[in-house]
Amino acid sequence: MVNLVFRWTMAICCFLVACDPAFSQNLGPAADQFASRITERAATPAPVFLSLKNLSSLSSQAVSEIREELLRQLQAQGWKLKKSEDAEVAISISLAENLRDYVWTAEIANGNSRDYVLYEMPRPASPTASSGSRTSLSRTLLAASDTPLLDATLLEGKAVEGAHLLVLEAAAVDLYILQATRWQFVQRQPLGREAISARDLRGRIVPDVGNSFDAFLPGTHCTGVVASSLSINCRDSDDPWPLSDDRRTLAFYAGSRNYFNGVLSGPGLQGSNIDPFYSMAIFSVASVYSNVDGRARLQQGNRHPVLLGEKWGSALAGIQNACDASELLLTTQGSDFTQPDAITAYHLVGPDAVPATDPLAFAGPVLSLKTSADYQQAFAIVGTNSGRYEAYLIAARCGA
Repeated sequence: MVNLVFRWTMAICCFLVACDPAFSQNLGPAADQFASRITERAATPAPVFLSLKNLSSLSSQAVSEIREELLRQLQAQGWKLKKSEDAEVAISISLAENLRDYVWTAEIANGNSRDYVLYEMPRPASPTASSGSRTSLSRTLLAASDTPLLDATLLEGKAVEGAHLLVLEAAAVDLYILQATRWQFVQRQPLGREAISARDLRGRIVPDVGNSFDAFLPGTHCTGVVASSLSINCRDSDDPWPLSDDRRTLAFYAGSRNYFNGVLSGPGLQGSNIDPFYSMAIFSVASVYSNVDGRARLQQGNRHPVLLGEKWGSALAGIQNACDASELLLTTQGSDFTQPDAITAYHLVGPDAVPATDPLAFAGPVLSLKTSADYQQAFAIVGTNSGRYEAYLIAARCGA
């Protein structure tokens, strides 16, 4: 049997629905429809092993009610419940939620085949569900410049008093220090190389051990250190670039093509190459990458990538939700680089993307997104209508 493991949780609002009469009234019809859809996907009802996982804010009482109702409806439609070793079919059900609905997902595993059923049950209105319990995205301006910014990083990993901010440009690295809640410019250190000319230049800067860091530009690898001052040395190189500040996954950048060629490097990634891509959101057990054809794909191990239904922009990143520790996919809009943009966080259940936050709007295009070393935040580089460039720290917070 093939066991489905749901990789992303969707716990957004903290209120107990078991006490709401509307929930109990809607449960019977919802369970009937869900059971009917499961039966439609199976050839005939058969001895079945049923498992249920709660990934939502539903109380244990509500989950128990759902389980009992689903069992009753499935048995009414001919399914015979068995232990796993005696069953011909395994049905794995996940209870999740988004801002509007409860989202129930079932995997039907029969031998080497599997199928999926998705059902959305509208959430009943409740006075205990306040906007303050919702997840939202916040932004903190780190730096702004009249010259193009390519990437940014926090040397200590967090924005705390005395922390160092490094901002990568085409020909230099700028150093800032956080003092009294303000980022104070300290030093601009040229790379010692002629600025690269490109219509859509990209770069990456990431922290290393202690006060050291690495910076990457097409065909160039720089190493630096922040001591009494900022120093940096650059050399010609085709080394792979870290895709996030934790350096778990690296990829080879095709500078002449302005994308990563799909060859991956890192622990356990041998033979895990994918199609060429612009950016990648890396999660605990999978990743989502923006393909050069303009579509996003879900990659899980060595399995064939799954096309996601949404069409987003080329910049993606993954962060952790501060409200419930679930994993969030940050996406941009699919507009060109002359239009306003927005970052939206999504929860993923299988190949389905469900908005977890309202869009966080920007006046200009979001040029890049990158996950921080602690996985709690993302760095965003944004262009403005006035021709300036801004670096932001993006995080998920509890509350609208």
